[in-house]
Amino acid sequence: MTLPSILMRYSESVEATLRGLFTSHKVPLYHMMEYQLGWREEQGEILEHPHDVDRLYSTLCVLSCNAMGGDPNDALLAASALELLENFFQVHADIQDGNQERHGIPAVWWAWGPGQAINVGDAFQAFARLSLLQQKKANTSPDEILKAVKILDVACLRACEGLHLELAYQERVDITVEMYHRMAKERHGALVGCAFELGALASGIDDGAAEVMREFGEDLGMAYRIRDELLDLWGVASTPLLRNTGVLNKKKSLPIVYAFEEGPIAQKRALGNFFFKRVLELTDIPVVIDILDTVGAKAYAHREVERLFEAALSRLDSITLSSEGRHDLEAAARFLAFG
Repeated sequence: MTLPSILMRYSESVEATLRGLFTSHKVPLYHMMEYQLGWREEQGEILEHPHDVDRLYSTLCVLSCNAMGGDPNDALLAASALELLENFFQVHADIQDGNQERHGIPAVWWAWGPGQAINVGDAFQAFARLSLLQQKKANTSPDEILKAVKILDVACLRACEGLHLELAYQERVDITVEMYHRMAKERHGALVGCAFELGALASGIDDGAAEVMREFGEDLGMAYRIRDELLDLWGVASTPLLRNTGVLNKKKSLPIVYAFEEGPIAQKRALGNFFFKRVLELTDIPVVIDILDTVGAKAYAHREVERLFEAALSRLDSITLSSEGRHDLEAAARFLAFG
């Protein structure tokens, strides 16, 4: 994934702030964390040319602050906290899904084992909260710091709730579109919403406008997830199917949920033959896709992305933004929804 120029404008500041958090931590645990962040080799050597890892959540946070009329520098510690929290979820997700690679290199659990990976993931979560607490050095009031910590913790808990539903849904075929939306809003909407809300909070804007930004991000987080699901199944014109483990592990993407709920009985039964298996095989995926195409599941998922994108933009009408700020948020929204 390549971030658009509008988000890349903050990448150097975000990266420098994130690296600064690690300067006084030298024990091997932090080397594993730096490996996950793309800064070290598996053997511990510092990379002269770090892996190109996009800092999506952190850059969304800084962009939100700037769009709200704030100083982007005031959002950098909150942005770092979001990046650390996202890596907490990534490390744990790789274990849960059995992903052997992350960013084109061995996943932490594959390199050091599940036990160490769980420890690394937990350390990322603790470090995220500590990043927010460091805002005291930037003259942020204690009340504002506590508010930011609460926003981060609530988003983390909501994402865990969404992950619980996602895992529970893997062994079920009675999931409705409404149930899917509830799961996706928590699993992915919560963290994207948190990024925009913390950025707005750092700008000094009122709580009501910050909540609007959270809702804006929640819609886009759901659209972003559905976009990834479409790529997971159909890929893009210039590349083969991605063959993501999500399909093989029976994760209930929106196209699959729609087919089970709205498809004719014959297609439901055919799809059920695959999803009652312990795991799907690569050779099953083309047949699953044919079924989804027959019931119009791909077109439906695209319509949902469009709907969520439009819903997100409509939320911006209730807050005061400069033309530049509105433009930046719309550009970020378009990237999340459509790439």
